[in-house]
Amino acid sequence: KRIPTVPLSSMVRAREIANLLKNRISAGKFLLGEPQSTLPRR
Repeated sequence: KRIPTVPLSSMVRAREIANLLKNRISAGKFLLGEPQSTLPRR
């Protein structure tokens, strides 16, 4: 039996947020710092 599903997030909205963040980083309004810790490698 097939059950219809939908994604939990919108790809369009995710791209909007990514572009907003990209623009803020480029404009110097969102500063990136050094990572606090790294993720373990598999």
